[in-house]
Parts: sequence; C-alpha cells; structure tokens
Amino acid sequence: MRLVRDDSENVAAWVASHIPDVRPLGFTSCKAIGVVASNGDPLGGAVFHDYQPHFKTISVSCAAVSPRWLTRNIVGEILGYAFEEIGMFKVWSAVSIHNTRSLKLVSGLGFSKEGTLRHQFGLKNHAVIYGMIAPEFSAKYRKDRYGKQAQVSDAA
Repeated sequence: MRLVRDDSENVAAWVASHIPDVRPLGFTSCKAIGVVASNGDPLGGAVFHDYQPHFKTISVSCAAVSPRWLTRNIVGEILGYAFEEIGMFKVWSAVSIHNTRSLKLVSGLGFSKEGTLRHQFGLKNHAVIYGMIAPEFSAKYRKDRYGKQAQVSDAA
C-alpha cells in the first residue's frame, strides 16, 4: 500500500462517490489523501475540508472499499497532515447515525463523540459529530515518535 498525496481532485471525487450523503455535492476547497494497493487499485481515501484556520479546525470525510487500508501507520500519516503539517488543533467528522460501521470506526481511531446534529443529512438522518484534538492525536499516534506519551490534559 502507498499514500497518494498529489492528486486531491481525483481522490476527493472518488471519496465523494462512495459516501451517499456527499455523492451529489462533492467536495470543494479540500485536500485529499488516498491509499492505493500495490497494483494501483484505490482502497480508501480521506478528504480534509471545512478548513477554519482562525479556529485551527478542519473536517475529515473518509471512504473505503477495503478495511485493509487503515493501518495504524497510515492513520497516523493521514491525520498527521492536519495536525503536524498545517497545524490544526482539532479534526472533526460528521457521520450519519445510520452508518454503524463508520460510527464504530471513527471511535476506534480515537475520535470522541461530541454530539448529534438532528436531521443534518435530511429528515431522520442525524449527524453524529466526532472530534480529535492535537494532544489526543499525539498520545495515540506519536508517543513512540517523541519518546514519551503526550498529556491530553495539557489541552484543557
């Protein structure tokens, strides 16, 4: 597997085509990172959008055709774009309440449930909001890189 970092337009279109609530709209003003198999077939992708530089927040949306694409190292590299390369303090995601696999996945990646936006994706299709802040990212994905575990309480 390898990351594709230099083809945001095509990766974002691929991700949008795999998310029913996004498919008709697509993404604009975004940075996308794809993951492809050794033969070049797309396995998954992440799109960073809704960039708020003043607040140091950005949203991420993901899609995949295989669960194999999200290794710990790949997740660390993808989220590292937001936290380390562009200096975000928070990455957040809105997941349809009906998408039980994605709800479980985002929680397993270390995101915390923050709330629910009722009818955000249409009638009876609520969005569950998940977020991760920089100290949580460091504690989960970079503790081995920096020699000691970051303190999540430092952000409070």
